[in-house]
Amino acid sequence: MSSRQDRFDRADFERPRRTPVVVPEAPEAAPVPLPVIPALPEPVVSGSEQAIWPIERIKQSDIGDTVMRNRRGRPHNGIDIHGAVGTAIIAARSGRILRVVDGRESKRPSLRRAGLFVDILGADGLIYRYMHLGSKAESLVVNQDIQRGSLIGTIAKSHTSGLGKRPHLHFEIRRSDYNNEFQDYGPA
Repeated sequence: MSSRQDRFDRADFERPRRTPVVVPEAPEAAPVPLPVIPALPEPVVSGSEQAIWPIERIKQSDIGDTVMRNRRGRPHNGIDIHGAVGTAIIAARSGRILRVVDGRESKRPSLRRAGLFVDILGADGLIYRYMHLGSKAESLVVNQDIQRGSLIGTIAKSHTSGLGKRPHLHFEIRRSDYNNEFQDYGPA
């Protein structure tokens, strides 16, 4: 039985190879037109750089969908990567630091749920979010470039940065930055 982690990391999400199927033609059958399916756009990638896991895989204990039973209708837009308190969190992709926010003592419930977090605009135009940090790297400065693999921070102790019962990094990738009008980020 494969683990959830195995399903997330299958050679960078390779598609399975398909064996061609030969179907004999019917003697007098008219060809049936196939529906036109629009092609998905290819992701924009800077050079040959591919995203990496934000926590060294040997340090991960497991990956889950959520840490809360009742999300009160809120979708879980990322993955929770569980690991030991103090485990290093690294940049999954090179980019520019958009924000470093410490919501642990905020009066806003949404910021308290997020805890200490970092948003990075990746070189591919996507937003990479790292939430529930216990500490942040001193070198993180808003509007500064960051390289893939650079230290972002560490995993926090449970209930000290977010609401998780187990220490974890909430990691998500969004199509666009926060929009004040919709009070949310772009689609996950």
